[in-house]
Amino acid sequence: MRIRFSDVDQINGILQVKLAKSGKWSERKFYFNLENYVKTYKPKQYLFEGCYNTAQVMIYRLIEICELKRPLTVHSYRSGCITYLSDKEMTIQDISDYIGHERIDTTMRYRRTSKQ
Repeated sequence: MRIRFSDVDQINGILQVKLAKSGKWSERKFYFNLENYVKTYKPKQYLFEGCYNTAQVMIYRLIEICELKRPLTVHSYRSGCITYLSDKEMTIQDISDYIGHERIDTTMRYRRTSKQ
């Protein structure tokens, strides 16, 4: 994830993200304490530095911290987020826009209900 500090609006908690498949820019709300993150990890140029697949490394840390028994990947995390938003009655169009899918049917493939 090549997110530069210049892509971050810390006051409003917004990331400017260039979507990989479409190349379009999109705004995403972030829900973590950026100041604590920077103090802890000391990134220099990019927000998430260190290795190619930083997102998966962060998920591995999450698994360790939470002592999760089930396997978790970036893909399953993304699918879980879509399920959570769907359970919270967010419309499929809004979820698709939030995730960055151009087509709703792509989002529909990820969607499940937590009751399943």
